[in-house]
Amino acid sequence: SEISATSSETGSVYAAILGAYIAGGDVSLSDVKICNSTGSPIAVKAVGKGENTGWAGGLFGNVTSATATSDTWLRLDGTVTVEGDFTVTGGAHAGGICGAISNEYSVSVDSYINTMEVSSENGRVGGLFGSIAPGNGEKQVVLHNCLNAGAVSGKNKGGLIGYWNNSGTLALSGCAYLEAD
Repeated sequence: SEISATSSETGSVYAAILGAYIAGGDVSLSDVKICNSTGSPIAVKAVGKGENTGWAGGLFGNVTSATATSDTWLRLDGTVTVEGDFTVTGGAHAGGICGAISNEYSVSVDSYINTMEVSSENGRVGGLFGSIAPGNGEKQVVLHNCLNAGAVSGKNKGGLIGYWNNSGTLALSGCAYLEAD
């Protein structure tokens, strides 16, 4: 099975289990369970024409705000789970939670475990987030007791975060990456 967005034309494509493209507004997940019981992997793929296309995420492909001055949040509490075999592949950005977060989003993730295999041939890839660019010094990214146990492969990769743009505040506590076999 596959959740796929591809394009032979130059332009952006997005794919994810819950939301491919989120443009503005708070996103809060609580008591959410995603399950693949088919016995075979479900692939989430977003690959477009050119090196900087294709945002894929286990939960969200791309989360961006509509305005540069908004105060918006992506929140996952400790009751969000993904069970079963999933793979995530993005041309430009790929992450177990989200391919990319940008333009004034703050992030709070508590007790999330990623087991999805995440890859990006040309871009930024991370076990939780491919790319985080919160926009300014007032925004926060807080990851607490998070674990990536899925394989991460690509050109620019990180066990938890593939790319951080040095704006805002990044706070990690109790987080780990267990290298997959």
